[in-house]
Amino acid sequence: MTFVPFSERQGFRVILETDFCGDVDDVGALALLISYCQKTGVELAGVSVNVNRENEAYAVGAVLDSLGAGNVPVAVADGALPSFGKNSKYVDSLAGMLSEEKKKKLTVLSVPDLYRSVFDKSASGTVGIISVGFLNNIDRIYSADPARFEEKVSTVVLMAGNFAYKPDYGECNVAGFPDAFSHFVMNYRGEEIFCGFGTGVDTMTDLRPYIDVRDNPVTEAYRLFTDGKLLRPSWDPVTVDLAFLGECGYYALSERGKVSSGADSVTHFTPDPDGNARYLTYKLAENEISAHISASIAKAAKLSQ
Repeated sequence: MTFVPFSERQGFRVILETDFCGDVDDVGALALLISYCQKTGVELAGVSVNVNRENEAYAVGAVLDSLGAGNVPVAVADGALPSFGKNSKYVDSLAGMLSEEKKKKLTVLSVPDLYRSVFDKSASGTVGIISVGFLNNIDRIYSADPARFEEKVSTVVLMAGNFAYKPDYGECNVAGFPDAFSHFVMNYRGEEIFCGFGTGVDTMTDLRPYIDVRDNPVTEAYRLFTDGKLLRPSWDPVTVDLAFLGECGYYALSERGKVSSGADSVTHFTPDPDGNARYLTYKLAENEISAHISASIAKAAKLSQ
């Protein structure tokens, strides 16, 4: 079965799952996603944040508002979270870029309420999830009603796991909530497309040509997180890019199989023609993918040199 890019799906709606604060590539991914949705007609139905640091919703809202998507609802996780999912160098600053008036207008929901609202308004098979963070929110919703989740959600594209790159490395988005990751990916029967740690680690988002851009939450986040270097690996933007472009001149997908993981958070891919999982590989050199991603984010964030 061929993966159909989100951009080619009619009446499609997307939820972004993000650990918006731990790394800055989530910001680039959100900007890219907003741009793709605006260009293709796919609806950005919500942003679900799977960490709960103070000001998360307002920081996401600042990016949404700056790029013409201020009406998109935001949800923020509750409950205990890994310590490495709470640190941020940019969330408070971005939240401060959203005016008090716009903070009051921002729709902030609980995670269950966001998913319930999206599912209620969506036909069967017309929801996709792009996950560039932990799987605690996804597994919570799936576990509450697997049948309804699988009825509505046809595909989950995940920045998670590790395939053919440092095979014994327990990737962060798996390690944060290993039980949630394992339960979801081994039980969900819809399509799972993985962007592993190895695709993205050497693909650099380079915003150095835009160092003089001010009052833009994307460049501000990258500037703060990178201590002014404006150069960072692109795991999350690559995931969004793949979701909308699919297999193309840049990307290919592995054979079909099944993904599993254990307590060590190491992911395993087992080839299986009846499996529901595939993972990303590159067709071009890292520097060529880097140039493509950097240009795409700059355009999405409305930057100019």
